[in-house]
Amino acid sequence: MPDDEYHAQITNNYIATVVLWVDKSTGNDGDVVVTVSAVCNSGTTLASMTITKGSFQYSNVPQSFDLPFSLTYTPPPGPKPLGALYAAPWNPPPSNCSSGVNVEVYWGGKVTTNLDKVIIQDDAGKHLFAGAYDTTITSDASLFAYQSSHLKRAYLSDEPEISQFESFKTVQDKLVAGGGGPGISANYRNFDRFLVAG
Repeated sequence: MPDDEYHAQITNNYIATVVLWVDKSTGNDGDVVVTVSAVCNSGTTLASMTITKGSFQYSNVPQSFDLPFSLTYTPPPGPKPLGALYAAPWNPPPSNCSSGVNVEVYWGGKVTTNLDKVIIQDDAGKHLFAGAYDTTITSDASLFAYQSSHLKRAYLSDEPEISQFESFKTVQDKLVAGGGGPGISANYRNFDRFLVAG
């Protein structure tokens, strides 16, 4: 997770989700399948968990395991001036891990294991994809579309980070479904600032 993927003042809480499956005919229930750690490039371990064979209910069926970890931010010194989006000290790296975070997965060596993927997201993203904001997004879009026949676009931000593309697409789809209409863009931070064009 590179430095420019930190989004200070939005959330301090992150989740690393590992998706993997095992062959339960190998090893014993107490055997370690993998150890998962969130580690700063400086070597500091933020969080760690051990997954054993007994944690898997079925053989060869993918299961997800969450490792929460937190980053500590120093508040910026007042309002952000124009052009300072990525400039220190208005977008400071986390004080407890200023050099980036790696999620490391180490195989225990006794159970046949397949690692599918590792997903890193903040808690806002996890809630978004779980549907926690669906009602708010669609009802806001419906309300604004109902109040103005000239609503063409819900515009909230330019130039998202690459890691935000899936969030943008999710919000856009829900805005369209809620009556906001096609050709919209959305923002990972706010769902409530609409510009009416007509």
